[in-house]
Amino acid sequence: MKKVMSFILVLLIFIMPAIAQGMGNDKGKGFNKEKFVKNIKKRPMMMKRIDKNGDGEISDSEFEAAKIQRKEMLTKYDSDGDGKLNKEEMKKVKGELIRNRPKFIKRFDKNGDGKVDDDEMAAADNLKAENLAKYDKDKDGKLSKEEREVLGKERIRTKPGFIKRFDKNGDGKVDDSEMMAAEKLKSEKVAKYDSDGDGKLNKSERKEFRKDKFVERINKRPAIMKMVDTDGNGQISDGEFETAKSKRKEMITKYDSDGDGKLSKDERKIMRFEVIKNNPKLIKKFDKNGDGKLDDSEVEAMKTKRDEIKKKWDSDNDGKLSNDEKFNMFIENAKNRPGFLKRIDSNNNGIIDPEEKEEARKKFKEMRGKRKGKKNKWGNSGKGL
Repeated sequence: MKKVMSFILVLLIFIMPAIAQGMGNDKGKGFNKEKFVKNIKKRPMMMKRIDKNGDGEISDSEFEAAKIQRKEMLTKYDSDGDGKLNKEEMKKVKGELIRNRPKFIKRFDKNGDGKVDDDEMAAADNLKAENLAKYDKDKDGKLSKEEREVLGKERIRTKPGFIKRFDKNGDGKVDDSEMMAAEKLKSEKVAKYDSDGDGKLNKSERKEFRKDKFVERINKRPAIMKMVDTDGNGQISDGEFETAKSKRKEMITKYDSDGDGKLSKDERKIMRFEVIKNNPKLIKKFDKNGDGKLDDSEVEAMKTKRDEIKKKWDSDNDGKLSNDEKFNMFIENAKNRPGFLKRIDSNNNGIIDPEEKEEARKKFKEMRGKRKGKKNKWGNSGKGL
């Protein structure tokens, strides 16, 4: 339905002038194929849509299809019944179709009812008028390409994500110098990925950019890298990248409760607990009733245990355990585990001296960086941790 509406909108905006010039109206001499074809050939995009067989010509059947499309539009929108759409009718049609566009709804549907009502449409019109007043420098009643670019930059610099990324001085906004830094970064990105040299990134070039950014992020997270790099060659192939994208889409479909296309902090929290609930080691440890899964009470017990550990070892009270805090916990636990204590206590005096602790810290760091299955300096794969 959305595709049909979008097509009709484009048809109205671009083809109707050709129809008006080339087809006449139902009360006159009828349709004039010759004039219609002449006018439609001046509009390559529309020619491509109507010329179904791609031979560069409008056949009789393609012309008949265009006539049917025109008739349907006239039946619905020709309020004065003159067999054509006048300026006011076209304006009304465009307005009705625009307000049904998903992006328009997402932006202006403030009450969340899934549509743009009259009040919200009035707000959109007011915003349009404000933009024209502010950015229409040549006062021609519309925004040129250059004027739209200026508006786009102003709109981008007020987005929370953009501010978070480029507001280096922490004043809550992106000033001119910060905007220049952002534009420089964009130019560098285009220079690097614009393989066809047209000054912008097409679909395949954007894909390559997204892939590189994805690889850059997960290289900092060995566990995730291991999951994505299924062939274990240390590189992310196109196939592995597509698989990761598919899995991300599945997660968003499952956990994106507000439907905004991304996972909020609370949604990610729910997802993590779902993953945790299916962890075999945690099931083995906390599944007290032996049903092979973690019910709500067992999950709560697990959360309580986690909170107790954080309270005991989170020395800087930041709500999470740093590597140093995890190491301190590891050393304390090692004292009660003869196997670990034996490995750490090199002089066999039954305690962990400062020198032994420092040596253990180095090995602990190495252990955490090793890939699963590869032996480290402890002589095992680190599964006991």
